[in-house]
Amino acid sequence: MSSSFVPLTAAPTNPPDPSKHVNYSVGMVLGVDDLTQEFTYLSSRDRWLARDLLGYGTVCGLKVSIEADAKGPRVMVTSGAALSPSGQLICVRPAQCAYLNDWLNANPAQLGAAIGSPPGTQIKLYLTLCYRDCLTDSVPIAGEPCRTEDELMAPSRVTDDFQLDLRITPPQQKQEEGLREFVEWLRLVEISDGSGPFLTLEQFEEMVRTGQEAHVLASPPVKGVFYKLQSPPQQGKIHTADAYEFLRAAFRIWVTEIRPLFHPTCEAKAGCCGSVVEAGPVPDEGLLLAELDVTVVSGVVAKPEDVIVDERRRPFLIHLGLLQEMLLCGPHSGGGSGTGVAGPQGPVGPAGPAGKDGKDGAPGKDGAPGPAGAPGANFVVAAGIVTAGTVAASTVTSLFGGLTATPLAGNAFVWTLKFTGYDPKAQYVVKGTPLINATAATLHTFEVLQGSTEIPAGTGVPVKVGAIDGKTPAIGFMVEISLYR
Repeated sequence: MSSSFVPLTAAPTNPPDPSKHVNYSVGMVLGVDDLTQEFTYLSSRDRWLARDLLGYGTVCGLKVSIEADAKGPRVMVTSGAALSPSGQLICVRPAQCAYLNDWLNANPAQLGAAIGSPPGTQIKLYLTLCYRDCLTDSVPIAGEPCRTEDELMAPSRVTDDFQLDLRITPPQQKQEEGLREFVEWLRLVEISDGSGPFLTLEQFEEMVRTGQEAHVLASPPVKGVFYKLQSPPQQGKIHTADAYEFLRAAFRIWVTEIRPLFHPTCEAKAGCCGSVVEAGPVPDEGLLLAELDVTVVSGVVAKPEDVIVDERRRPFLIHLGLLQEMLLCGPHSGGGSGTGVAGPQGPVGPAGPAGKDGKDGAPGKDGAPGPAGAPGANFVVAAGIVTAGTVAASTVTSLFGGLTATPLAGNAFVWTLKFTGYDPKAQYVVKGTPLINATAATLHTFEVLQGSTEIPAGTGVPVKVGAIDGKTPAIGFMVEISLYR
């Protein structure tokens, strides 16, 4: 069974306790209540795991579009699956539709005076999806005398079902909004190995907690309210070497202090020893699919172009297979036969080969780049761009690894390269490209010096960059350093 935008409600029941399951002993007689209790316990735990560990949102399909036929514009929802805010799996099949003019005519009380407003009035509708179940497959049951035939039948199955609705008020998705703002706030905190000022762990933890103050004033949180999004860049940044510890602290505070602000279990504000201080709000089971901006002329939607579908606030879930491929072969991994890119948590090994017709490490027409290798012994440790000048005037843009470059006093051709974790006993491969003016007529080279008497051993990697005539130093160079063991 299905519900194509039809408001149906199930008969109210007294639900069993989801925290209890049947403890059977030999000789115990089990009845309907026991079977219902056991099912409730197992089903509730499944929903609990899905809700708290995965989240909620569209999983697959459920594309929203606007079409029209002889009856006028209609909202179309394709087949698909979703996870509701309570953790219920919802399957929509087959595709569903609702004629907008029929809905407008059937719901004048919800719309109020908006429909009778001057031509061109815009109203906003919210397309939502909910889980519901239906009792089916009636079978005969034992009865008493004088009962009708209908009273001698009872449903033997409960079928998973769904309900699509058009609302004039948005569904409450406080956790979704809070999660997005939390991540947006974290992205504004700069992680760098350049110059300070750098935050201490205690300062950073206090900054993460300040968002709760705004949440008290606005429930549910709205964009720009739950977190003070402008504060992190003005108060300092995180050093690259400390990123792991700081991110762990941020996620710990999210789990223990921030997420409970809008978690249905924690919102009840249970007191000590099970006493309830304040009852929590009833969770909204409506899952937002789209916001519809509808232009109504004389109470009618004339054409599909009068409806704008906005899905930007729609919650959705990415399955683990896609995340796995993104981690292994995503945009941050090396392509072709080049060297893998080292991330902030550690290096990544060499990437796999390119496709059959790949050239110079690029993917071929009939083959994609191979996946990045597992962390190994050979990886990039530093990279950057250097512009020439004196010790005071030269600049280094470290792209990775905290690269520094110091020109040799009295010799504009020679530089000493160093980086985080430099080991004078290690074996490095240095790749560099001179930077020259477009008018330069002399060939320039990038050379690694061995046994230089001008630079003491163990102070860094000495390189020489300049014209082959020995008269003109380069205006700078780009360099990448790899470690081989």
